[in-house]
Amino acid sequence: HPGPALAADLEFEPLITEALGANPGLHALQSRMEAFQARIRPAGALEDPVLKFDASNVPLSSFDFNSTPMSGKQIMLSQAIPFPGTLRAKTAVAEHTMRASESDLHDREAAVINLVKQSYFMLGFVDRTIDVLERNEDLLRDFVRIAESKYAVGNGLQQDVLKAQVSLSALQAQLIRLRTE
Repeated sequence: HPGPALAADLEFEPLITEALGANPGLHALQSRMEAFQARIRPAGALEDPVLKFDASNVPLSSFDFNSTPMSGKQIMLSQAIPFPGTLRAKTAVAEHTMRASESDLHDREAAVINLVKQSYFMLGFVDRTIDVLERNEDLLRDFVRIAESKYAVGNGLQQDVLKAQVSLSALQAQLIRLRTE
């Protein structure tokens, strides 16, 4: 494991591209939108025509249509034609549904991008905070040494040494928490 990532080491755009490409929720919304898009054309089409063949009074033993004068055969072709404007309305509904699904996809993409941006800038903030606290830690170590030296020669108070050590410990605890983040 190479250690924690620093915001300065990361490029912003590839992070967004990776987040968008690896998000299963976005893939599901993309597929849903494509399914709704595929329904637009069929919504405006006429229903399939119906072809029927009807045979009546045909002997089952021979299927001879000419054996009896009452046998008959009939071929029918029919097409349902909807009320004017119905197909256009169905197409408009399908297009609207697809656009709503597309809006859901874009909203989710924006939310993912926002989360990546927040995380990226939070990482940068934490990195910068760690840098500042590490410099403060060096200063507090110097202050602890100075307070201990003064106390050792009799010019300082033990309370100053203890305060400096407590401040250093608190700062180190804060550094540990930030490095964990």
